[in-house]
Amino acid sequence: MRPDPAQLEQLYAERIAEELGVLSPTRVGERRTEVRRKLRSQRWQRAGRCVVMHSGPLTDDQRLWVAVFSPLGRTAVARESALTMAGVRGVPSGELCVLTEWGRRPPAVTGVLYVQSRHLAAADLVAMAQPPRTTAARAVVDSASRATPDRARTLVAMTVQQRKTTPAEIRKVLDRLVPVRQDVLLRLTLADVEGGAQSLPELRFTGLLRQAHLPEPTRQAARRRADGRYYLDVAWDDYDLVGEIDGSHHRDAGQWEADVLRQDELMIGGDRVLRLLSWWVRDRPELVLDLLRRALRAGGWEG
Repeated sequence: MRPDPAQLEQLYAERIAEELGVLSPTRVGERRTEVRRKLRSQRWQRAGRCVVMHSGPLTDDQRLWVAVFSPLGRTAVARESALTMAGVRGVPSGELCVLTEWGRRPPAVTGVLYVQSRHLAAADLVAMAQPPRTTAARAVVDSASRATPDRARTLVAMTVQQRKTTPAEIRKVLDRLVPVRQDVLLRLTLADVEGGAQSLPELRFTGLLRQAHLPEPTRQAARRRADGRYYLDVAWDDYDLVGEIDGSHHRDAGQWEADVLRQDELMIGGDRVLRLLSWWVRDRPELVLDLLRRALRAGGWEG
């Protein structure tokens, strides 16, 4: 009789955890006599439904295994915790989040947030990941759907930009988890990211253009100069206008020099350059729209 793949994966996970000093509930039962003796002598300690094979503070890896083994049923590291494990940069560290099947009530584990989910299928998990975790697409939907609008857009943009998932994969998750909080916002953000928006200021900028009914630009437009190829934030080729949204990194001396040279090259090539500060997009949208309208009209737009 062929072994059940799920059972083999569970055995493999328990072996990894044991090598790191954590006994799963199953292994606790199998080593009952030894466990009782070591707990009584305080050489080992209980954590959730697991036993840690020392009496000191838990390591990060041990805490992960205790978190996923303590609930009954299927579990997975989720939300920002899963994004961090997937290698997404810029995700703030916080409370470890673990998804459990609906109706499961795990014991309290210090520093762990358990969230019950009616949807926790194999399609939501990274195959053979140890400890189990949700895919980057599922993690970003779970995180962004509960975040502020700006934070939600940032999570989607950064995860796609860093190539940890794709808009198509995120849409599949949205379709499967219906209803999802902020579904419309997330789908609009995906469309903008596919169009080339790569940061929160660029996403905000896109929203401003739509609200004001201004012409849609080409995002991440390519331009070539003598020493190679580079990209612009936005460009309106019909009106010989390019736009650059400058964040705080543009204050760096080396970046400032590169920006000046790029602007000179663009103007020599016939483009008009409109430089917009990212904080203007956030705090002074009326200024940004006024500058854009006048620049577009100067290039022939009749709106």
